[in-house]
Amino acid sequence: MFLREHRRCFDEIISFCNDLCYQGLLQPKRGKRDELEGDIPPLPALGYLHIDGMAESPVGGSCINRLEAETIARWLAEKRSELENAYGAKLEDLVGVITPFKAQERLLSEACRSHEIKVGRGEGEMTIGTVHALQGAERKVVLFSAVYSRHNNGGFIDNDPSMLNVAVSRAKDSFLVFGDMDVISSATKGTPRHLLGQYLFARDDSELSFAIGARPDLVAFCPEPKIINGSEEHDQFFLELLDTVQHRVDMISPWILLHQLTTTGYLKHMQAAVERGIEIYVHTDYRFNTHQNNKYSIEKNQQFKQCCEALCDKGIRVCVVEQVHSKLVLADEQVICIGSYNWGSAMREGKYKNMETSMLYSGNLAQETQVQLDALQMRLRAHHKNKTLKHVSVEETS
Repeated sequence: MFLREHRRCFDEIISFCNDLCYQGLLQPKRGKRDELEGDIPPLPALGYLHIDGMAESPVGGSCINRLEAETIARWLAEKRSELENAYGAKLEDLVGVITPFKAQERLLSEACRSHEIKVGRGEGEMTIGTVHALQGAERKVVLFSAVYSRHNNGGFIDNDPSMLNVAVSRAKDSFLVFGDMDVISSATKGTPRHLLGQYLFARDDSELSFAIGARPDLVAFCPEPKIINGSEEHDQFFLELLDTVQHRVDMISPWILLHQLTTTGYLKHMQAAVERGIEIYVHTDYRFNTHQNNKYSIEKNQQFKQCCEALCDKGIRVCVVEQVHSKLVLADEQVICIGSYNWGSAMREGKYKNMETSMLYSGNLAQETQVQLDALQMRLRAHHKNKTLKHVSVEETS
């Protein structure tokens, strides 16, 4: 007997499962989160936190992502009071954590225990495990540690659609993905991960905000990375970098706005760097710059066109990429800045100004730099490959 009516999850959540496995046969009956009257749950129905971590495969073990595990544990610890007050229950009873890999399960459990989160299968303990750990169960909030990164992007998650189907449908109120969103968004069309990306990125407010710590693998090259906080420190770092760089700078920013690039002095300093022979590349996302809540915007497209033309007129090379969530600055294979700061569009004042944090690494970073650039090149829009943009027409960006 097939039970068509579904009442556990918000409609936004179960609609993904409906598309993935049930060909639209399920009938969502709970309703949408945004249409609730009264108290609305504190987290989005479908959300994500982009983490520029590194997937590793230890000899004889399954895949792990150390930065992901530590970030999830810190996020849970910081969200404990908010979630417990909102739901009137202990964090351990509200949240479940799912990951595709047993080794990552062990890493997550260790990280959570280090932050005084009780982990296990008993009462008052948080369930952390592979998808089978929550099969037949439910939680108000489910976190998914995706593990894969551009360093090691396998297809294990896509081999069996039931994995994501079970994982997502365990979440009553919120299903949150923690991981490298560039890997999810660039997954092959028709795969479970690609469909998940379509749902996650359908709304502009699905992205979570949280300060990401240092990447354990990069600490080997830079034992004491510098923390950069706030727009003032970020802008000061970038302007000073442009004045001292020797060969090349790559700025990766999902959104770019001409007004912000101009008023911050970015455009002026980038032009000066170009005039002394420095190669400057700006990598930015097509849809983020031309769409609003997943709908094409003529106004945004026109602003994007003007911004690209202004950059190209100054000799700055614009690379329009399909699906980029990283916020990075790379320089001379010696400097990498990784964080949550949208270099080309962040609000520097007013109510939309956020407290952004980045980690600045310096040292011999040639291998990591090449990994990042290769990942961007693979997602470059077809008509922009192997050339410098000189003009971006309305047709090219539509």
